[in-house]
Amino acid sequence: MKLSAPYSQPALPVAAGILPAVEPVLPARREDLRPTGGGGTVRAVSDVGDANPGGRMPPSTSGRETRRYASRQRGFTLVEILVALAILGMIVSAIYATWILILRSSAMAQFVAARAQRERIAVRTVEDALICSQSFQASMKYYSFIVINGEEPILSFTARVPEVFPRNGKFGDINLRRLNFTLEEGTGEEHGKNLVLRQNPILMDMDEDEKKFPLVLAHGVKTFGVDCWDTNKLDWVEEWDNTNAIPPVVRIRLQLDGDANAADATALTVVRLVAMPCEMMPANIQMPNGGGPGGPGGPGLPGGLGGPGGLPPLNPGRGR
Repeated sequence: MKLSAPYSQPALPVAAGILPAVEPVLPARREDLRPTGGGGTVRAVSDVGDANPGGRMPPSTSGRETRRYASRQRGFTLVEILVALAILGMIVSAIYATWILILRSSAMAQFVAARAQRERIAVRTVEDALICSQSFQASMKYYSFIVINGEEPILSFTARVPEVFPRNGKFGDINLRRLNFTLEEGTGEEHGKNLVLRQNPILMDMDEDEKKFPLVLAHGVKTFGVDCWDTNKLDWVEEWDNTNAIPPVVRIRLQLDGDANAADATALTVVRLVAMPCEMMPANIQMPNGGGPGGPGGPGLPGGLGGPGGLPPLNPGRGR
């Protein structure tokens, strides 16, 4: 009988007829001699040899070598760390740029919204004041309607302001006031011109606080203009010199300074048409007898044209 196994060496010579030739077999971890079936040849079979059909044994590995191999697999090279840091830096830069863009867009949106709100408040204040305007021909000193355009535009008239008008708390129940809308240079850190409102009761002078600290309706105003419809010329006029009437229609133009990078500055212009619901009261209707409430030559309205009754009395002899 002949023994065969992997990892064999040349057979040693033996005496003929005594023992069959047997080749030495390298030791394995677990071996089993199994008959190959038919020729009586015995083959050495091992667990590792079954897993390796080629007959080669894998190199033996101890526990220390296994841990060392695993540790080498879990590590990173310097190049890999640098590449990872570069990718992380790119991601952080993109997030930071996006966040800055969001902040700038939010600030610009808030600025535009605040500016539009300021425009609406300013125009609405002028519009409410014009609707409540009053004028009496017998007392033009207090009820004149003045419109001046140009570098220093002025809109001045008398109105019985509503209950929700600005600074009503300062003047209390005196709602018949003289209103002056002007365009003035900003003070301090303010740039550009401001649309301001000064007001005083009709029979009182303007106080120092109102002169120094007017109500600012809009900041950064580029243009402010008031046009009046002239029924004689059938056209808009920039100055109203008709002291015996109030313009039937008034056009308000307000333009704020836009962004320096904005391509269309006209988008910031607001135009309103105000139809005046009142007319100037003629003197003969206000004082049909030529005098005030106390009769000819009585107290009347102060500061009128002529005598204390607002107009010269029709019969001077009766006033003596």
